Amino acid sequence: MTGLESIIKSIEEEAASISKERILAAEKKVEELKEEARKEEANLQKEGEKERDILLHSSKKQADSAALVAKKNKILAVKQKLIMEVILQAKESILSLPEDEYFNLILKLLAPFLGQGGSLCFNQRDLNRLPSDFLEALDRKNEQREENTVTIAKEPVNITGGFLLEQGNITHNLSIEALFEEKRDQLLEPIASLLFMTSELACQFSMYVSEEEINK
Repeated sequence: MTGLESIIKSIEEEAASISKERILAAEKKVEELKEEARKEEANLQKEGEKERDILLHSSKKQADSAALVAKKNKILAVKQKLIMEVILQAKESILSLPEDEYFNLILKLLAPFLGQGGSLCFNQRDLNRLPSDFLEALDRKNEQREENTVTIAKEPVNITGGFLLEQGNITHNLSIEALFEEKRDQLLEPIASLLFMTSELACQFSMYVSEEEINK
């Protein structure tokens, strides 16, 4: 081998050696990059799962909170419905009183307004069943007043029960519905106390609503 050939071969071997080292270095670098990428991917996945768990927990918490509010609103609505049913039953009980008891109640309601005359207005049902001695009973209650000219209007009025008393330009509304509406706020608390008077009953009621009403 000539000197030139020897030099060329030496250069080739050195180049090959350098290329091999570079390839090994490059491969090592690639593996390092792959490892970093895997770690980064794992970190991102872990963070993503953490964020997902946070979102799921937050969503569940919000859902639970919304469900609790909905349940409380439902319980309140059912309680209000029960209270109104009791009030309605109380109205019906007055309207269904025996005639003598019913018109005695009318006389008691009318008593504070006697002495100023006026026209007494009933619905058609009460006009039809007005006791024959009603005016006599009215006169007896009114006998010590200066003015006792309370008359019965012939035309019926649109009320469920009770009466309207027209005195000049003033109309006193003592219909059953007006009386209950006027006393509504005073009635709510005692009725609620009777319906839901113990914590045990309230708990049972809450469970009842949960099972029977919430899913409707």
